Parts: sequence; structure tokens; C-alpha cells
Amino acid sequence: MFSGNVGAELGAAMTVLPRKFTLDQNIQQASPVVAYDSYTGVRQAKGLLLLTPSLVLQTNNSKCNVYTRLGVALPFNTETKLQETITTNAALNDITTWSIKNYFSVGATAALGIKLRISDHLAVWAEVSMLYLNLLIKEQDVTSEDVNGGVYAPANFEHIAFSKTGPVYIGFTNNTQLTYAQPYSNLGGGWWYNVLVWQ
Repeated sequence: MFSGNVGAELGAAMTVLPRKFTLDQNIQQASPVVAYDSYTGVRQAKGLLLLTPSLVLQTNNSKCNVYTRLGVALPFNTETKLQETITTNAALNDITTWSIKNYFSVGATAALGIKLRISDHLAVWAEVSMLYLNLLIKEQDVTSEDVNGGVYAPANFEHIAFSKTGPVYIGFTNNTQLTYAQPYSNLGGGWWYNVLVWQ
């Protein structure tokens, strides 16, 4: 702490078991394009790491203190895996795995909490916190493809670049699309206790 009321904190957070997000669709397209019977896309982050330097403001009472924390969120290791499975009415089963990389983006964090000192050896505190972070997709590359059990090496054109300003090109040698945001924002909370065994 810089003083009894103002201080700084450096926090870190990492996803240990990233959640999978699944999209299932039945798509029908007009001839001569082959109609898809089903499409399944499973997206999962590989292990996001967040560093959160913050400014801390708090009351300076002996028993009960209210504090707030305001800071920035610096994301690292933001790569995402996307596995797409397409099954068509022509008995085609295509499983394509993509690696998705993102632009570096700065987010924001905030928290409000209260800490109660019950005795010299026991303290409890509760907190609500918020993370605001949107990652803009930068590029998407095929890492593997399995068609009806046969594994194929990725082709050179199986790469998509995402631009913040454009222009847009769709083709085998130059595939550029406009970027879009992937939200990582959340609202959380919890309570903790601290036991001092020896002093």
C-alpha cells in the first residue's frame, strides 16, 4: 500500500479447464451446392492467461474495511481451437480443426468488496468483480482435416486473415475478412476467510 487508503495490486488468472462452446445446425442449400445434413462446431480456448494490475482504494478501519479495485486486463496465450464437423447427404463426414489467433486487446477489471476482521486470528471478506474483455480475431488456419477417416495435410489456401479495416477478399490465394469480437467478459463474486495460526 502507498498509504492506509491507496495501494496497488498485481493479479493473475489462468483457465485450467476451458469450457467448450458447441453450435449445432441443420443447413439446407439449393442445388447444385451439396446440402449439408448437419454442422457441428466446437470452440475451446487453449489456456487464457490474464495479468491484472490494479489501483486499490480502501477505508482504513481496524475492524471493517470496504475496498474497490480498478485496473486493466492484459491477455496472453489467447489461441482458440475450433473443430468443425460437416456431414452431408452424400455420405461425406468432414472433420476440420482450425487454430484461431487474436489481436492483442486490453480489457478492464473492477471489484467491490468488504473485509471484516473478527479477531486477531480470523478475517472474512466478500467481493463482486467484473471483467470486460473482447478479443478481435486475427487469423484462422487449418491444422488438420479428416474426410471419411482419411487424414489430409492442410492446403496453402486454408488460411483466413481478419482485417480491422478491410478490404475483403475471398479466394484460394487471398482470403481476407473483416474481424469480429469474441467476448470474454464476465461478472463474478465470492467470499473467503483467512486464519492466522501463529503471529
